[in-house]
Amino acid sequence: MLNIIGLILLWILRIIGFILGLIIFLLLLILFVPFRYDAKGSFDEKVKVNVKFSWLLRIFNGKFTLDDQGQNIAVRIFFFKVYPGKVKKEKPNKKKEKLNKKKNKNKKSKDKSDKLPAIAAKSENKESSITIKDVSQDSIESLGDDLNEAVEENTSEEALGQEVIVKEGASVTQSPDSQLIKEEESGPSEPNPLEDGKNKKSTNTKDKKEKKPKKAKKAKKEKKEKEPNQNIEKAKELWAFLQEAENEGVLKFITKYLVKIIKWVLPKKVHADMELGLEDPALTGYIAAVTSIVYVVTKKNIHIVPNFNEQMVKGDFRVKGRLYLYQLLYYIIRVIIDKRVRRLIKKVK
Repeated sequence: MLNIIGLILLWILRIIGFILGLIIFLLLLILFVPFRYDAKGSFDEKVKVNVKFSWLLRIFNGKFTLDDQGQNIAVRIFFFKVYPGKVKKEKPNKKKEKLNKKKNKNKKSKDKSDKLPAIAAKSENKESSITIKDVSQDSIESLGDDLNEAVEENTSEEALGQEVIVKEGASVTQSPDSQLIKEEESGPSEPNPLEDGKNKKSTNTKDKKEKKPKKAKKAKKEKKEKEPNQNIEKAKELWAFLQEAENEGVLKFITKYLVKIIKWVLPKKVHADMELGLEDPALTGYIAAVTSIVYVVTKKNIHIVPNFNEQMVKGDFRVKGRLYLYQLLYYIIRVIIDKRVRRLIKKVK
């Protein structure tokens, strides 16, 4: 019995050890296996870029391309595409298709029913035009004579009416003198006390409304001037905190690790061949002088050729790099452990 219990315990311990070993192995892979990237490109009138990246022994890998056709990104886990993924085709819905067909039929029937009265009106217009054409020329001439006589009679009557109005002295068109006479006959209009009271109230309320915002604005400005700026006070407190003897050297400590993180991000290998020409040849000469120093410092990896005849920028480049996560984790932990940094974080909060 004891032997069986011992075997069971051994198997349980083995399983626990196997799980712990897997966890430790995965952590080591994540921390010590680098994230690799390799970028190639050329720039002339158009920019072309091709980037490849991988992580965890190419378990995660992907590509990024930029060219005339546009941007394209693809991410895979082993051989299975994760991003952008497969686009699912929509299955045709038979019910919706039937409803759409019925709607189209109803629309066609309505259009036909709407067109029928328009067709009937056109036919009536055609018939009326035909009847007008059938009228003889003699009847048209007689109608024209009758119309001319009627117009002459109307004009003569209007002229006689105007002469009679002028003789009698009746002012058909109202002159300014006639308007003054009418006003004198009618007399001045009496003022309405109700309307005067309303106008006075409205003017008083408007004056009060105009005065109130001006006073409120002045009061707000005075309060703001009296109240000290909170940001300035916080900056002063932080400066006083950093000048204390216990907290000396905090900024230097933080900047040192920030520089290390920047170096960690920068690529390990850079190669570029470039031809540069600007409008001003003197400026191109200055840039060529500066880039010659870069050529020596980068161990002949970045080479820029000046062009004094044309205005142009073209060239090729290649960038390679590796990012180890354990370095970043070490820098972050090293900064957070420091007592001075923790005090500074509390002070900022």
